[in-house]
Amino acid sequence: MTTDTNESNDIYGQDILLDETFQPVISDTGEQLFTSGAQTVVQQIKLRLATPIAEDNQTGLFYNNTFGSRLYLYIREENSPENRNAMIAETINTINKDNRVNPNKTFANVATNPDGSAQIRVQFEILNEESPFNLVIEPGGDLSLLIKQTND
Repeated sequence: MTTDTNESNDIYGQDILLDETFQPVISDTGEQLFTSGAQTVVQQIKLRLATPIAEDNQTGLFYNNTFGSRLYLYIREENSPENRNAMIAETINTINKDNRVNPNKTFANVATNPDGSAQIRVQFEILNEESPFNLVIEPGGDLSLLIKQTND
């Protein structure tokens, strides 16, 4: 069941609205736009998945070195069963770090693209939301991750 706006904003918080490349979105009048409701959670999950976590004395995010994932480690790796299983585990574990997600309702699988690269399809449920959310994660051309929300 979806909660009312005031209650959901307390649960989900708010964030600066980012586009597909994680750049801030500005309105036609030049005003900063913000997320609301469950879209805040989805955006923060996408950002966490795409951000390399601090490892081996790297600084990670200067304000939170535990934020992020290890998915970037698999961008150039072989599309093997072991690596696919590791990507699935890392994706699910990263999403489930968000306490607004139902950890028993997070699922992922890996498909192979025509070019041989891996594509992760993930579905998760956010607390107090009726419908699950879906993401597709693919390697980008510059050793980044492309993460898109889908409706299927």
